[in-house]
Amino acid sequence: MLKYKKIYLYLFLFCVLSLPVRQFCSTGSFLPGVGQACFIGNNSTAEAAEKWSHYPDQQIVVNDFSSSYQTDIYFKDGDIKIQWLAVAEVLGRSITHPIYNKKEEIIDLLELEALLGVELDWLPLKDQLNVQGLRVSRIQQFDISEDDDFLVFDFKLNYPVDSYFVQYDSPPKIVLDLDDLLLDIHQMKLEEQLPGPAVKGYRFQQLVDKARFVIDLRYKGPVVMIEEDTEENRIRLKLEQNFKHEFGSYIEDGVYYKQIRRGTADGPLMINKIKIDPRHSDFELRPVLADDRIGEREVLSQIAEENIALAGINGGFFSSSGMTLGLLIIDGEWVSEPLFNRAAVGITDQQELLFDRVGFIGEIDGLKIDGINRRPNNNELIMYNGYYGFETDTGLYGTELVIIDDRVVDKRVGSGHIPAEGYVLSGHGEKAAALDEIDKGSDMNLDLALPTEWEDKGVMHALGAGPRLLENGEINVSGELEQFQPSLVEARHPRTALGVDKYGDIIMISVGGRNPGVSVGLNLFELAELMKEFGVVEAINLDGGGSTTFLLRDRVMNIPSQFNERPVVNALLLLSKD
Repeated sequence: MLKYKKIYLYLFLFCVLSLPVRQFCSTGSFLPGVGQACFIGNNSTAEAAEKWSHYPDQQIVVNDFSSSYQTDIYFKDGDIKIQWLAVAEVLGRSITHPIYNKKEEIIDLLELEALLGVELDWLPLKDQLNVQGLRVSRIQQFDISEDDDFLVFDFKLNYPVDSYFVQYDSPPKIVLDLDDLLLDIHQMKLEEQLPGPAVKGYRFQQLVDKARFVIDLRYKGPVVMIEEDTEENRIRLKLEQNFKHEFGSYIEDGVYYKQIRRGTADGPLMINKIKIDPRHSDFELRPVLADDRIGEREVLSQIAEENIALAGINGGFFSSSGMTLGLLIIDGEWVSEPLFNRAAVGITDQQELLFDRVGFIGEIDGLKIDGINRRPNNNELIMYNGYYGFETDTGLYGTELVIIDDRVVDKRVGSGHIPAEGYVLSGHGEKAAALDEIDKGSDMNLDLALPTEWEDKGVMHALGAGPRLLENGEINVSGELEQFQPSLVEARHPRTALGVDKYGDIIMISVGGRNPGVSVGLNLFELAELMKEFGVVEAINLDGGGSTTFLLRDRVMNIPSQFNERPVVNALLLLSKD
């Protein structure tokens, strides 16, 4: 039965197509004129022509004539028609005759061509337009080129045309319109390899009285310029690949903020930067521990709120269990020991920042101290203070000495209470045996060493991270020396960094990453170059990746790579001196 229905359909189609097709203009004339609104089709009646005349110019209207299974395309400006056969099902949607008051769609020729699965013959259309007295330009040559600064789309035309472009931010794209231009669509071969990091794709569209060239961008921001050469009938659309947009503001005396958006050959960057002049500021930089205790984690905005901070960045590295990895000293009290002689910053009472690679040298009356505020390993001596909490982590069999004011006030086996005004020595194995030899009431001499310059200048706060980025104004990325994995050094990630310039001004920055449409991140050599560009002479890398967070006046200024703040164990905050 289905087979016979198809035969009847084809017979019906043949008969209907044998009917004459007439053209009526809105003026009643049988001959279309340029600029007139005409109705073209098998149902050409005075009523249809009258209703057709109300449709606005500069549109392409596609109609499916359900009675004749005929699809027509009308150019309202110029009354030009391309006609071919297609059943309504080919379009896969209802596009109907206007006088039936059914659904109507405006569609460009490229989309329609794709829907029908055929290629239009554009050259006869060009000839028709020229016959009617319209001079229509065509693209003779289309090229794309790029260098370090610009991506250039070059159009060579046979006639000059008027051109204009609009740049959109959401979604980011550039639209170039070329008036009176007819595209030979099938000669417009699009490049499979997209040029430049900013370009997501590009396409041509044939509209009624113009051609449109659309560049879809991966991110907003590239500066666009257009150049017209009337002698050679050439139009060049130029995208600046290496651009820089800056927004800066005064925050408080001696505190300045700047946000920088850049385009690079590798993609966009979003940089947040704060500069502090400690000589003219009522604020000071200092490290802060999440919830004032080892092993706790909070997002930077919460740490800043609890400490009433003006600004801040995330601090050093930490383990999955929330333990600080690297040196941390707050108000002269040690929170954790250095790790692998990695780079650290020391901060004096006068807000002078000192940078060095710091190892751990700690002892008490000739006994080597192996660590601070962490779980002991075999044959280790660990020192616990109030930053660890209320109780040590010695276990059942270690020996502990409780020391207040440099004197042993208690001696015990196993974990116990940590005094608020003292510390506890916890020994295991050989170190436990050594503590057993010390009597209650003995005087003890604790020595936790820092670099000589740090001790001479009275460093009160210190934060370890690494690796070093700049030393004496020169790039010196010491990733291998500080035992960092190559991927941390060489791959692009979100970054946080701290440094000082030659005047002693403090520079803190964050660089977004892992977000191709916003910021692609930096490797550590690029980060060092950036800090040097900012005039920094000494700098270290801080924890980055998902931890990178930059806060100003209770607002997170960067876009974290996971789109939400990651809880961290410590931070560098700008706090009031009062």
